[in-house]
Amino acid sequence: MYKINPFLAIILFCFGCNNDASTPKPTAYPRLDLPVQKYQKMAADCPYTFDVSTIANITHAPQANAPAYWYNINYANQQAVIYLTYKPLSSKLELIRATEDAHKLTFKHTVKASAIEESFINKKENRVYGILYDVAGNAASPIQFFVTDSNRHFLSAALYFNASPNADSIAPVVQYFKQDIMQLIDSFEWRN
Repeated sequence: MYKINPFLAIILFCFGCNNDASTPKPTAYPRLDLPVQKYQKMAADCPYTFDVSTIANITHAPQANAPAYWYNINYANQQAVIYLTYKPLSSKLELIRATEDAHKLTFKHTVKASAIEESFINKKENRVYGILYDVAGNAASPIQFFVTDSNRHFLSAALYFNASPNADSIAPVVQYFKQDIMQLIDSFEWRN
């Protein structure tokens, strides 16, 4: 049978219970409590209308000499903005150029994107046609889209965050905004 030295047991007890263990901690992100999504009609006087989130603030684009009907949908608490750019069309050539520009703008993100998925928008009853781009990976803009009536109007939009793109950390917020964007597209109408 072994005899335990009481002095040695006290020393081991005191030094064995040190809380200064350096165990690496996994990277964590703060929990996000996003508000329940509610929508209202856009109040701006322009050639289009849609439902917008009640937590968003719509402002005219602040850039110097921003064209008419360019708006920003600001989500201050989520540090996000959906930029809307509108272009009136006077010819099929302008429609082709606007469509190509929207496509090029999205595919500039291929440097950081792991995939870009396209979904076609076809709402004949409201003359709303376009493409929704779902950009996966660490791209600066995870969702972009454009809509047109194929004749007189063209609107493109892009979601950006005021943070470094990290697909893992912003994934829940991107899904939240995707629902807002889908509501915007589903309710989108041209006024004339």
